[in-house]
Amino acid sequence: MKVLHVTEALGGGVSTAILNYQALTPEMHHCVIARERVGQSTYNFPSELSVTLVPGSLAALLLSAIRMVRRGDFDVLHLHSSLAGLARIIPGHRAGIVYTPHCYAFERTDVSPLARVLYKSVERGLLSIRRQCVVAVSGREAELTTELSNSSTSIVVGNVSPTDHGAYLRASRPRTAEASAERSRVVMVGRIFPQKDPQLFADIAARLSSRFEFVWVGDGEAGLKESLVESGVRVTGWIPAEQVLDEVRASSLYLHTAAWEGAPISAAEAAAVGVSVISRDIKSMVSLGYPVAGNTAESLSMAVTHYFDCLDYRTTVQAKTQYFNRTVDVMSSRTALIDAYAFAIGDSR
Repeated sequence: MKVLHVTEALGGGVSTAILNYQALTPEMHHCVIARERVGQSTYNFPSELSVTLVPGSLAALLLSAIRMVRRGDFDVLHLHSSLAGLARIIPGHRAGIVYTPHCYAFERTDVSPLARVLYKSVERGLLSIRRQCVVAVSGREAELTTELSNSSTSIVVGNVSPTDHGAYLRASRPRTAEASAERSRVVMVGRIFPQKDPQLFADIAARLSSRFEFVWVGDGEAGLKESLVESGVRVTGWIPAEQVLDEVRASSLYLHTAAWEGAPISAAEAAAVGVSVISRDIKSMVSLGYPVAGNTAESLSMAVTHYFDCLDYRTTVQAKTQYFNRTVDVMSSRTALIDAYAFAIGDSR
């Protein structure tokens, strides 16, 4: 089976997810086509996963992808995120369609209510155009798919890292509650842009940086980055994946501040190396089972302080984090992804 992954932005979590899907099904032939964009070169794919970068507009990307599948080169068109998902409106090919929203656009909180209604209407319409399978990254995303179209088929494929690197991660052992308090360091990984809400992370750091070290692993919008630095946060910029994990492993607590989310691989990897996770209280993170602690700088600051000061709370957070880690099952994710591809191909020929 040949799979073409299409994404408008080849950076951060999307590139990791594509790498995961390739690693889950190594017997399949995976290729990637993406829009060439400045600052989107954070991916590090193996040589067997070919990548085609298309300069110019979103339309140029979508038309290039459709040309590739019209030649009959691919069995499955796997579309990543809302913009690439627009390829579903282009007719004239027989490839099966798999769509992974990586968090639906109408979940965004940085746009107007009218824009969110528009995004939702577009998604509802696109889900009814043709046979397709939605690969949801969380229970929350699957529920939203059903709300949009009760005739749509969605399959949850958990975000895992089944590479050699990921296998090593899952061999890690969680730290004891006492050891986790030794490094008073709080970390967050991601692109510095509104979805991850770096301003909230900065506000928390401004309250607590006299006691704890705060680190943001990633890069992005200059103004938000400046706010982080001014609040006492060390910003690493984009660094290789191995160094990212070194930064996380050297920390005591992973604090996830995103305002909207699908299923962040960075948080899953933190859990896998034994670092406790506390998240902002958003529905996707609740559905995944992460410990949550409100939505404000005040509530999250209290949670961070409580984590380091109270052994009972620290133990509870660790237990919930490791429960999530134990639910991550590579073989189940592999089976679900194979089922999704098989369903998409089913009647599309």
